[in-house]
Amino acid sequence: MSHISRFILGCLLATANVVYAADVIKTKGRSVLVDLKGEAASVGDQYYTLNSSGKKSGLIVIRKITGDKAIGRLARGKANVGMTLSDKVKVSAGSKPNSRPLRTQSKTPHHWGVLGGYSMDSMKVKVLWQSADAATGRAKGDQKEVASLTGTGYSAKGLFDYDMGSFTVRALSGIETYNASGVSSCGTGNNQVCITEIVYLTADAMARYIFMKEKFRPWAGLGLSLLFPVSASGTALDPASVGSTWMGILGGGLDYHVSPRLYIPISLEYGLFPPSDQVDATWIQVRIGFAVPY
Repeated sequence: MSHISRFILGCLLATANVVYAADVIKTKGRSVLVDLKGEAASVGDQYYTLNSSGKKSGLIVIRKITGDKAIGRLARGKANVGMTLSDKVKVSAGSKPNSRPLRTQSKTPHHWGVLGGYSMDSMKVKVLWQSADAATGRAKGDQKEVASLTGTGYSAKGLFDYDMGSFTVRALSGIETYNASGVSSCGTGNNQVCITEIVYLTADAMARYIFMKEKFRPWAGLGLSLLFPVSASGTALDPASVGSTWMGILGGGLDYHVSPRLYIPISLEYGLFPPSDQVDATWIQVRIGFAVPY
């Protein structure tokens, strides 16, 4: 065998020890479909994508395996159709920072963050007042009126998300204000302004369904909020009658993944207080914030 033949054979054998036969057959956003071609792989394995020159172009993490096909997520760089995959990336505790591959979404399902909110509050409250005859000044009896109140409130809450795949559980806790006002008798018959101002300490939980695991992740969900009044004032309700309560929540929104370790949660929520004989109250709330792995 000639020296040239031995050299070529040696190069081929060396390459065979580094490069898998697996290659990229389809891409969509940051999702990558890989043909494993019989190579063994497991969920969580990391691979470099190699261009036609054999140079590293990107890093993918395997998320799902079905038969001889695997779905990965691009953590960095590029993954084009036709690129081959390197051997599995070995990450050890003692590896140097410069040699450690970048990760895609953190493997921990826990994320924490903060949310700020702006709400449009509305309330219908039944008020009673005693009218008097204009001529004699004598009482004519109790009069009932339904006062329609509107206003705006604010919220600031801590966020905790637990990822279970397509479903996530979001927990919130913090301060929520409810403010509503309107021109009404409020029990006096003189058209004074009706006001309700309440500050709540809240604990919320929402089950969310994520429609797709991409950079933009739309979702819809149902939740429950427990509200504990910190302060209450106004003329529409007796402040002493304002106690702990709950609220049903219907929501939807978007988690915008700015990077593998940061996303911006945006939500639009409709909240309904339990109805009573005296009060019907709702709010529509817009929230935005940020979340990172915990």
